Amino acid sequence: MSSTRYFLAKGKVQKVMFRQTLIRAAQKRKLKCGATNLKTDKNCVSFMLEGDDGKIQEIVDKMKSGEKLNSWGAKVESIEEKNETNIEFDKHQVTTNNVDNFNWSCPDAYYTNRTVIDRVFKALPTFLTALFASPPANIDNDLPNIDGAPLMPL
Repeated sequence: MSSTRYFLAKGKVQKVMFRQTLIRAAQKRKLKCGATNLKTDKNCVSFMLEGDDGKIQEIVDKMKSGEKLNSWGAKVESIEEKNETNIEFDKHQVTTNNVDNFNWSCPDAYYTNRTVIDRVFKALPTFLTALFASPPANIDNDLPNIDGAPLMPL
């Protein structure tokens, strides 16, 4: 059976590519979808799904599971079904019609760069210690000495 259902998702759903993840899940299931970040609440997204009820329910159940929905950490804490919405499909910020042309202020580069920077700074003390540590005192004894000259540590 086909229907149109309206929802309000609350949780970590803004600035984590939640809308794109939702739209791609809808496309995969051949559903029509529109999603909009609420300006009045930075933890809410309004969205609609249209199509096969079973496939709509798959998406809703995944959100209700409380699991992370993507690698950016999007996570729905609660989902409320609404009887109607004041946002028509074509008025949503992102839809199954415009997702490929939507100008994302993509956190992908930010999070990727931030992760790399965090990892570098976390590893830096260990790296510097290893780089500038003096060689073991018995290094000359461990390396072969062919001509009798003292060996220089690398």
